[in-house]
Amino acid sequence: MSTTLLQVEEGISKIALLMENVNILNEKIANLPNVIIPSMPYVIMNADKTGAIDATDAIINATNQAVANKTYMVLFPTGNYLVRPDRMVVPEGVEWISFGNAVLFTKETALYNIIVSMRTGSRITHLTFDQRQDSAMTPQPGAASPKGLFIIHMPNLNDATVQDCTFYSRGVCTIIIQQQFTGLGYNINILRNKIRWQRKIETEFDATMIFADVITGRIAHNDIKAEKTSVTNGWKFETGIEAHSPDLLVEDNHIDGCVNGILPTAWPGLYPAFDDLYRGSLRILNNVLLNCVRGISYWGAPINNTNTVARNALIQGNYINLKLEKRPKTSYYYPAEGIGLEDHSGSTATFAFKNIQIRSNRIETTYETGLNARALMDYGPSPAPQVGAFNMQTKYPCENIDISDNDIDFPLPIFNLKAIGSAVHKNIRAYDNRLWNPAIYHAYLSNGFDGVYNLENLNGLVASNNTIYGTPIEVVQKGVNVSNVSGV
Repeated sequence: MSTTLLQVEEGISKIALLMENVNILNEKIANLPNVIIPSMPYVIMNADKTGAIDATDAIINATNQAVANKTYMVLFPTGNYLVRPDRMVVPEGVEWISFGNAVLFTKETALYNIIVSMRTGSRITHLTFDQRQDSAMTPQPGAASPKGLFIIHMPNLNDATVQDCTFYSRGVCTIIIQQQFTGLGYNINILRNKIRWQRKIETEFDATMIFADVITGRIAHNDIKAEKTSVTNGWKFETGIEAHSPDLLVEDNHIDGCVNGILPTAWPGLYPAFDDLYRGSLRILNNVLLNCVRGISYWGAPINNTNTVARNALIQGNYINLKLEKRPKTSYYYPAEGIGLEDHSGSTATFAFKNIQIRSNRIETTYETGLNARALMDYGPSPAPQVGAFNMQTKYPCENIDISDNDIDFPLPIFNLKAIGSAVHKNIRAYDNRLWNPAIYHAYLSNGFDGVYNLENLNGLVASNNTIYGTPIEVVQKGVNVSNVSGV
């Protein structure tokens, strides 16, 4: 059967009428308060979208309706939503998701704890959170640095996700994940988020963009930048990602401007129950860390007297750029540490680190205009163990550490491998690395020395096929109480 031109025209007019009716229906739905549409798996919110009226209660009501009607999804249309902190929870199994560009912002004058808390199985997707209008993060001169001030809090939960969100943060933690009980902290995913953190504090301030007590999960593809608006007289403490986990993937994150790019830690609150039973692997892979003082600074156990051992970690394929920047009082922030293994408190533990592989990373240093290695010889860091392209100065022994196939362009000690006191490191291997332009000089003569190889209390060191390119100021090979050393 053939179709006439008149029939085609009639069909087109009917389609146009149908679309007009759909648009009218959508407008009516948008003006209804929190209407449940049974055929659609979300709640449509009618909260104020201009930011003029507090939307907190409307968001809470919509979330409660999503649970009651078993739709379990709250849709945020494009708009600016003024919210009050310490009130909103994403319940178990519920997802908050933006349709378009939905911004939740706070405008607080008093300190608060959190903006949103999450529960097991919950998700937050495509939302923007903005603290920039808060004055709560601006204490008076001389006041103590504020604590609290989290945007998203994920306490005691499993199977939770924050992904594709944007954060404009001024608090202590943008996303904080905390586990207090055994059996929690599994499958936590922080993926593809953008975090911009502004310093608005004139005193020392300890801030972490992503703080994770996690057993398993992924922190991947996040874009993190610290945008400082002031310079403090004291040391900076900002950290891009602080990961307390025996089995976590930290991959393909871009971190710029934080003192610590990535700070993994063998946290006693998570490790004891799993130290001898759970055989996971911490993997820090293919991250880009720019303008850091310490690139990847692994705080190993023992943190407390728990006999915890940091082990089974792979640090591979990361690009680390450390930057010298000016400080007051004619001093500088040093590019102290490219990749470090450190213990930070006393214990009776047998080992600090075991079975760690550090391979195929690149570590570089950027100087401010007019600065170079020789010009900085009068600005040596104060005595401290956190110095070196690869730094492993621990009070407790380390065993089975491989450092291989890395490219290093770094002025301070390249291999700073020291067991302190009576400790002895065993089976340490540094091989097939490429060292570019090492500018070796003595920065703290009173308690140590600098060198391409700065060795102390080692039994079984293999340092072979490490090639130096360029002409260093000085090449130093130092060793104290070392045995069975080959290749140096």
